[in-house]
Amino acid sequence: MRFLSVSFQHFRNIGFSQINLDAKRIFFLGDNGQGKTNALEALGLVTALRSFRTQNTDTLIQQGHATGGLFFRIKKGNDEETVQLTLSKGNKSLLLNEQPVKRFAEYIGQFPVVILSANDSDIVRDGPSVRRRFLDLTLSAMNPKYFTLLRDYHKAVADRNELLKSNGSDAQLSAFEQAMLPSAEYIYSQRKTFLLWLTAKLHHCYRAICPSELFDTAIQYNPSIKETSSDNILSKWKADRQRDRLMKSTQNGPHRDDFTIQLGSLPARDCASEGQQRTLAVALRLAQLKYYQQQSKEAPVLLIDDIVGELDSARRKAFWHMLPDIQVIATGTALPQDDSENWFIYHVSSGQFAKE
Repeated sequence: MRFLSVSFQHFRNIGFSQINLDAKRIFFLGDNGQGKTNALEALGLVTALRSFRTQNTDTLIQQGHATGGLFFRIKKGNDEETVQLTLSKGNKSLLLNEQPVKRFAEYIGQFPVVILSANDSDIVRDGPSVRRRFLDLTLSAMNPKYFTLLRDYHKAVADRNELLKSNGSDAQLSAFEQAMLPSAEYIYSQRKTFLLWLTAKLHHCYRAICPSELFDTAIQYNPSIKETSSDNILSKWKADRQRDRLMKSTQNGPHRDDFTIQLGSLPARDCASEGQQRTLAVALRLAQLKYYQQQSKEAPVLLIDDIVGELDSARRKAFWHMLPDIQVIATGTALPQDDSENWFIYHVSSGQFAKE
């Protein structure tokens, strides 16, 4: 896959702009706050219609405007496809090859894009919600069933929570729990399978960036319900009802899961240096790229938001060297000084893009 062009209309600080992207290596160059990351955010939406920066899509629309939009031309194999995304307050609509997409689940995963950003270190060192978001975005982007059942599960949890707040009966709670169960089982099984796969790929990618590193890496899945059989899930929800009534929310289930990234035998969030945490975050994204390629049978596009400059020179060189032959679109306040790529450069200023 490769982007050929993107057109913006009232997206963040980009009013109207059309950019040619038909090149292997593209670099958005400019000072901070000019719109470089906004452009990458727009490109990242093409995979699962979700921003890597915010869960509130209303903020993507330029201030003072009721709607915003993006139009992509994309090369897949020998074909050219178009995607048109229109954003309005509380809503978004999609055209694929000029035809309306009525169910987003049918669109998910057709255009794989992986984004490396400075916030990725949060996956390693922040709280469980950040790691769950990484899991859910990765799996939803390639698995329409996961996307649909995850949405169904969160809706059922919200409904159960409303029932808890109104002191619903055990019979009513039992009905909601039966409705939640198929989604919960599927989410648990997919997360477990993916994290096993990710453990091996993370280790490979981490060692490729820093071959002299002595520590092994590993991932430990920490589901909030330890035994994820259907009987055990239902038993746990039933046993928790009294506490859930007191807390007025469902305390256990996939929405409370976590996973631990380990360096050596210790959690990386506690023992890894700043440089090691950054490297782990980059390795996670490169492993995600491999997963997208495996699942979609398409070469993903890699978007890099000024993060590689945070690595030391040896790790930067290893990073550029290990990249597969795919389209890379990067941002920064200065061009990379330690790779051999010939960049197609856009200077970015106040949401405007000027080709060098």
